Amino acid sequence: MKEIESFLEEIRKWAELRNDIKAILLVGSYARGQVHDGSDIDLVLMTNEPDRYLNDYSFTENFGDVDKIEKEYWGRVTSLRIWYKDGREVELGITGPDWITDDPLDIGTLRTITGGAKVVIDRIGNIDEIIASASRVGRRLRIR
Repeated sequence: MKEIESFLEEIRKWAELRNDIKAILLVGSYARGQVHDGSDIDLVLMTNEPDRYLNDYSFTENFGDVDKIEKEYWGRVTSLRIWYKDGREVELGITGPDWITDDPLDIGTLRTITGGAKVVIDRIGNIDEIIASASRVGRRLRIR
C-alpha cells in the first residue's frame, strides 16, 4: 500500500498546480482495499478541459517512464490505460465534473462509486457526501 500512497501523492502535487482539475477519485480494488496480483490503479480525473489530457498524453510522464498507452471509451468517461516501465498499470478515466455532480447520477457512475471510491482531490467540495449517498443508493438497488 505504500507504493500506492506515494503514487497518489505525486498525482496530488501535480493536480494542485492545475486549476482545471476539479476532482480525482481512486476507484476499484485499491479503493476497496482488495488489491490482488492483477490489480491496476484506477483513477477518475474530473476536469473542465478533458480534451487537454485526451489529446496530449505527455502529462502521464510526470508519474514515471511510460511504456505504452491505450485509449478506451466508457460512455461519459474516456480512459487512458497506461503501462509504466516499472510494472504499474494505471487506468485513468477522464471526464467532466458533472460526472459526479449530476443529480441523479447515471448508472455507470453509480457502479463505479459502489465498487469503491476514495477522494484524492476535491475542489468541488462535497464529493465525500456524494460518494456516501451514491453508495447507499447502490446498496439499496443492489448495483455492482
